[in-house]
Amino acid sequence: MKALIIYKNFASAMNANAVLRNLKLPADTKVEWEIVPVRMEMLKFPPTIREALVAATDAHLLLFAGPISQSLPFWLLDWLKRWAVARQVKDAVVAVTAGAAPPVTQTLREFAGQQGLNFIMGG
Repeated sequence: MKALIIYKNFASAMNANAVLRNLKLPADTKVEWEIVPVRMEMLKFPPTIREALVAATDAHLLLFAGPISQSLPFWLLDWLKRWAVARQVKDAVVAVTAGAAPPVTQTLREFAGQQGLNFIMGG
């Protein structure tokens, strides 16, 4: 499975990576993660926008990692909309780790609902 971790700081990306790699799954289930970290602020620059879209088209999970204390910027919402159109995994999941501000969580939950995606919020 492929996960794109969108992070604010490196420590939160590393933590999210470790959580995915150490998920407790049923004994007969084995998941090999391909994890692609992308620093959130880089998604406002055209070359990185394209690279991240290419990397994310076959992602099963978009994970927003770390403390996100403000609302999502317009350029990130634009990127999400582009990803929703380009994605190849129709049952992909949008997730956010604990520490995201309520407006961020609500925006991502609404986006997931509008796109017919599942949404997971870390505890």
